[in-house]
Amino acid sequence: MTREEKIARAAILSGEDAAEKEELFALYVDIAGEMILGRLYPVRRPEGAETPDAYAFLQCQLASELFLRRGDEGEVIHIENGIHRHYESAQSDELLKAVTPYAGVIA
Repeated sequence: MTREEKIARAAILSGEDAAEKEELFALYVDIAGEMILGRLYPVRRPEGAETPDAYAFLQCQLASELFLRRGDEGEVIHIENGIHRHYESAQSDELLKAVTPYAGVIA
């Protein structure tokens, strides 16, 4: 799946128009890819590593969640004057459990 397709799918999952917020969705797709790579290679990331195709839709889901988290999606407590916002536990943690980390032998 190309980067443009990922951006379009993340926008569809969010219920937004990708054309209006393309740069923002592109940023969130990149951030989601970094989140997946961070989970995939917890110790040492190979040079030039990219998000595997197996996790392309997961990347779209994460990007959509990050976009929706900008507003009050998932907010459970809101205090106005002191501006304290509390959110339910991030769904991204649950989504990232689908990523199987690479492991190696320590020599």
